[in-house]
Amino acid sequence: MQVQIKEDLQSDLLLFTVTDNGCGMDDELLSKVRDPFTTTARKATGLGLSFLCQAAEQTGGEVEIRSQVGEGTCVETRFGHSHWDRAPLGNLPDSITMFFTMNIRLQFSHIVVDREGKVVWSIEIDSDEFRDIAMDAGILADIRSYLQEQYEQRKEWVDL
Repeated sequence: MQVQIKEDLQSDLLLFTVTDNGCGMDDELLSKVRDPFTTTARKATGLGLSFLCQAAEQTGGEVEIRSQVGEGTCVETRFGHSHWDRAPLGNLPDSITMFFTMNIRLQFSHIVVDREGKVVWSIEIDSDEFRDIAMDAGILADIRSYLQEQYEQRKEWVDL
């Protein structure tokens, strides 16, 4: 799974992209997937994408979903970065660290582009770098601490 966040302050855009290599969706499901309560999961409500679309649209943004059966899905979400209705990003160090407890590959990146179009902060982390390390509480705490330090530096570039 790839998770990419791009904060483009020059364009006043927050771009959030999630790409997986799962089973993908056929055209029929893809045409209905934004509708509330549409889901193929047994223990889900089907509200996630409809809430995501609503959150993006109320900031002047949009959601684009591309999918191919047998290849996976890409959900690209655009938010107005400075829009007063945009929810904060939340606790990203904890959220990213949580992925390291799961049996999936995570390729995560987050970049900040300043008002002049220059990349001023970025982080990339790939869970494959840790594939030969037992994920115990100490290692997870170290990963979280590293991420927390990186996100403290981000505060210098983005008005929170």
